[in-house]
Amino acid sequence: MVKSRWVYRKLRNFRAGIETGISCLKRAYGLARCTWRGLDHFKTYIWSAVVAHNLVLLARLKPAKPPAPTGSFDDGRPSIPPVHPHS
Repeated sequence: MVKSRWVYRKLRNFRAGIETGISCLKRAYGLARCTWRGLDHFKTYIWSAVVAHNLVLLARLKPAKPPAPTGSFDDGRPSIPPVHPHS
């Protein structure tokens, strides 16, 4: 173990985060058992699950709101309001 309580907490929380990621991949993407043979196939199997998970996370992000109109031209001059002859 480590002597510093601070380091111990950091390591414990880091491991908890790693375990959470592995659990999510196992539950959501069926990574309970890899049936592909060989190290290269195993890497591809894991890579595809991680990419799929990242795409799901990106899809859940809310798009940024467009900026509100300011009513002025790009050169800084104020806009001229429309003239209504029947007002």
